[in-house]
Amino acid sequence: MSKRSSFFIPEEESDTDEVKTINVDVKKLLHDITIEMRKTIKEELETFQDSLEFIGEQVSRIEETIKNQNTKIKHLENKNMELSNQNKNLELRLSAMEQRQQETDQKLLSNVLEVAGIPSTPDENVKDLVQSVASKLNTDTKDVREIRRITARTEKSSYIIVEMNTKTSRDKWLQEAKSRTIQVKDITTTTPPESASARVYVREALTHSMKALLYNAKQKLRGSYQFVWCKSGKIFAKKDENTKPIPIYCLQDLDNLVK
Repeated sequence: MSKRSSFFIPEEESDTDEVKTINVDVKKLLHDITIEMRKTIKEELETFQDSLEFIGEQVSRIEETIKNQNTKIKHLENKNMELSNQNKNLELRLSAMEQRQQETDQKLLSNVLEVAGIPSTPDENVKDLVQSVASKLNTDTKDVREIRRITARTEKSSYIIVEMNTKTSRDKWLQEAKSRTIQVKDITTTTPPESASARVYVREALTHSMKALLYNAKQKLRGSYQFVWCKSGKIFAKKDENTKPIPIYCLQDLDNLVK
């Protein structure tokens, strides 16, 4: 008995239609994807553009703020310079006023001298001591108005003030003192042996500020200036015998000489 075989053979037209349908679907899918990508990219670009605009605005604000700050800083710098100049001007005026006051105070001592180096004793008579000094200077005390001992923290710093009636009389004492050397034993016999040979100084009376300036001048100019002295209430310095005297009115003048 023979068997019958059967086969399914698709029709060629049906296969072609199916391929066309698939191609159409793929194209549509690609089209849709493209549209979505364009939409997404557009949205991202718009967001990015907004961010750039925002950042640009912030940068502009920062630049404007910096510009304003720079303007304020420049204004403050100018103001500071103005105040600094005013301060320097005030300092100069104050220094000038102080110097004039010092000169006025010093002029009040134009007829006063100091006798230093005589040790003080409990029962001393300063008038007798000054009389002995006058004798050694080959002068007298007839023009002396007042005599008093000025005590200090140390015995070495103690001195006697001699106030004259005139500047001429005072200057005569000072002139005589330049050419004479007086020792303590020449003035009093009650001094201890260790102080007997100590020197007695007759010098101009100076204000506290002038004494400080003279002291500083001697300390700072030691070794570089051969002469430092005081005359008529003013301080001078000379490098050597061949140079001109340089007046020293304040610490700034002294600092300028040291430079």
